[in-house]
Amino acid sequence: KGTFLQVAGRPRSIVQRKQQSHDHSLWKNMSYVCDLTGLVSNPCSSNKIQICCIDDEPYAISVAVCRYRSPSYLYKAVCAHYLKKQTHQQSIEKALQHINQSTVILDDEDESTKESNDSMTFSLTCPISKTIIETPVRGTTCKHWQCFDLNNFLQTSEIVSGGRWRCGVCEQFLSCKDLELCGFYTGLLEQYKGVAHPNRDRVQLFSNKKWVLMEETKLRYGNKKRPNNSQSGTSGSTSQNGTNANAQQEIIIL
Repeated sequence: KGTFLQVAGRPRSIVQRKQQSHDHSLWKNMSYVCDLTGLVSNPCSSNKIQICCIDDEPYAISVAVCRYRSPSYLYKAVCAHYLKKQTHQQSIEKALQHINQSTVILDDEDESTKESNDSMTFSLTCPISKTIIETPVRGTTCKHWQCFDLNNFLQTSEIVSGGRWRCGVCEQFLSCKDLELCGFYTGLLEQYKGVAHPNRDRVQLFSNKKWVLMEETKLRYGNKKRPNNSQSGTSGSTSQNGTNANAQQEIIIL
């Protein structure tokens, strides 16, 4: 409590992430990252960093010299040097292993991946952005078949949060060197380019290595009309307030 930094005599406050509710005089847990770039006037000269504190309790502060890499830079670097690329045949064999295991994997409430004894259904939509995948990847140690988009993964990892560098499906930690490019997914995205969209994104793969893009997902109750209880005997009759009793009501699905 009361700890702050000084760089070349210029102070910078430290913001704590979360303080203990039972004792506000204590600093517990980690603080937010404190970027000192703006306080360094000349990086080629000596810069004195002072940690000022009035507390007697022990504490630890780490200082890291970092180089910022944009998501677009990382995307090019990962694709060129780190991404493990599976061929179409290798991806098919891995998918057949999932089918033969006869397990059921539910990624979320939308059930984006289902497996049965003779087929497997998965989605071409990225679970991170809910848009069609462009560069399909998954972790080399992930147990699921569903892929997510590489660019979306890098974009969301740019923000400092607890969800950084986590798989978009199972949420296990992944580095740029732990990703593999699915050749089968890549072929499907090319085959159904312009046809697949978030409402028609599900592919069913069978154990005989054939697949089909499933029909568009229908909204529940989307084609149903709410009954009009104000109807009286004849067609076109009106209720007491003068409105048409047979007029169809518009139903908005939220």
